[in-house]
Amino acid sequence: YDARTGKVTQHAEGDPDLVVKSWTMHHELKPLQKVVRKSDGNRRVTVQTNSRGFRGADPVIPKPENIYRVVCLGDERVLGPHVEDGEIYSARLEKLLQHWTDKFQSGTRIEVINAGVPDYCPLLSLLQFQHSLAALQPDLVLLNFDMSDVADDYRFRRHVIFDEAGKPLSCIHPGLEIRKLAGNQLVNEVLLIPRWGKQVLVECWTSRLFSMPQTNISSSTCKYLWLDDQAPDWSIHIRQSLEPLKELQKQCLSSGADFVVTMCPSPFQVSDLACNDPRLRERVGVAGRKVFKSEQPFQIVFEYCKENRIALCDATPPFLNRDDGEKLYLRHAVEMSPEGHSLLARSVAVYLVKNFPTVWQEQRGEMLSEADLRSGEGSQESLSLQERTPRHEKTRFDPQVRTVGGTESGPPRERDE
Repeated sequence: YDARTGKVTQHAEGDPDLVVKSWTMHHELKPLQKVVRKSDGNRRVTVQTNSRGFRGADPVIPKPENIYRVVCLGDERVLGPHVEDGEIYSARLEKLLQHWTDKFQSGTRIEVINAGVPDYCPLLSLLQFQHSLAALQPDLVLLNFDMSDVADDYRFRRHVIFDEAGKPLSCIHPGLEIRKLAGNQLVNEVLLIPRWGKQVLVECWTSRLFSMPQTNISSSTCKYLWLDDQAPDWSIHIRQSLEPLKELQKQCLSSGADFVVTMCPSPFQVSDLACNDPRLRERVGVAGRKVFKSEQPFQIVFEYCKENRIALCDATPPFLNRDDGEKLYLRHAVEMSPEGHSLLARSVAVYLVKNFPTVWQEQRGEMLSEADLRSGEGSQESLSLQERTPRHEKTRFDPQVRTVGGTESGPPRERDE
C-alpha cells in the first residue's frame, strides 16, 4: 500500500533494472541502459537499450528508401531479457528474412526492431504504437499475443484514459500521480497499512490451510487459469484483451504498414517439465508437472482474428509437436530459451514469405526449403512451409486452417489509401 498515491499493488511492475514508469504507457524500457544478468546454466547475458528505449541499434529516422522495417511488439517473450542479442526472436527473424530477400531482390535491407516490454499486453502495445512507434515508419508490425495478456490487460486497464469513442489515450502509472493529502488524511491513510497487511496474511494463511483455489483474475497466481479445462468464465476479460488488436490494425494500415498477430503457447501448455523451477511455478499459480491441454484459448484467438479479418500467424503446431518442448523455455523465468526464439522466428518467417510477399513478390507461393532456412540462420534445425503433423489431431491445429489472412479467410486487408 502506497500512502502517497493511495494505491494498493501486488508487487513492483515489470523488471526494475530495465523498466521505468511512464505517463503514457504505464511503464517502458529505460533508454541507454546496459544490464548484465544471469540466465539458465549461469550464463551471463547482456541486455542493452538504445536512445529510444528499444533493444538493439538506433533506427534511422526518416526511414531510408532501401529499408523494409519490421517492428515486433509484445512482452518479455519478445524482449528476451535473459537471452543474448543475437539469439532473440527479432534478431533471428531479421537474418532469415534478409537471407530470403538477398536471394531474389538485392538492395533491400531488412530491419527488425524489438519493441517488446515486460508485462505488456495489446492495450499497452497500442499506446506504445500511438506515442512512439508510428514515427518509425514501419512496413510491417508483428504483435505477439501471449497467454498472460488477459490478466495483464485487466491489471492495467483501470489506469487507462479513454476518449468519448472508447479509444485509449494514455495509461498513467499510478506512482506518478501523488495525491495531495491534508495532515489528518495522511495519518489515517498510513494507519490503514497494518490493517491491509493483516488482511493479506489472513488470506494467505486460509488459502494454504484449506487449499482453497484462487480464481480471481487480479491475483498474480491466476494469470494462466483461463488455459485450464475447467477455467472460470473470463469471457469479458478475454474479449477486452483482444479488442485493442482492431484499433492497432486500423492505425497500422492507415500509416501504410501491414499488421500481423503472432501466437505461440505458454510453457505450461507445451510440457509438464517446462519452467519447472518450483518457486517459479508457485509464483504464477501453476502446480508442478501441470500442463494445460485445452485447445480453447488458441481457438478463441483464432476466431477473433478471423471475425475481424486480422492476419494471424499461429506458431503453436511446431511448439506443441516437440517431444522435448521444455527445451524451448527457460527454467527460472516464464520466457523462451534461445531455441524457442529460433523456432518462433522460423515459423514467422515462413508465414510472412508465404502470405506477405511485399519484398518477395516474384517468389510468392514458392517453398522455403530446409537448406534455405538453415543457411539463413546457421541453425541445425529447419522448418519448411509444410508444418509437421500436429501433436493434437483435431483440425484446429492445422496451420492451413489457423492461417488468418491466407487461404481460408481470404487475403489480408488492403491498406488505406
